[in-house]
Amino acid sequence: MWNLEMADERRYRARTLISGMGGLSGPSWPGIPGIETFRGKAFHFLWVHPALLRKIIPAWLDFFRPSFHPWDEDNRAALARLPKLISEIEAYAAANGEAPSPSIRRKLSTTTGAAGS
Repeated sequence: MWNLEMADERRYRARTLISGMGGLSGPSWPGIPGIETFRGKAFHFLWVHPALLRKIIPAWLDFFRPSFHPWDEDNRAALARLPKLISEIEAYAAANGEAPSPSIRRKLSTTTGAAGS
């Protein structure tokens, strides 16, 4: 159940919330000098090859279930799958000339304990 109280004290209640922000609908170009003339690939490989996204979308959608709270879930199995998923993503990226930068690799290996291996 979603409850919304407006600044003018109007109240709304809904069983379903549909986000209309469009976060997955299109790119947002950062203010990087020279981006207008850049001729390389501008999209991240997850957008170009959607099969990788299909593997992670179900877990992401779980966060939007009614009454979901991360502490209510035993997510050890999902966390155990992360190193394999990261390895698959890195392998795909490397095969397509899009290997992650060393700084991203360090962050991932610090977070998961296995991405940099």
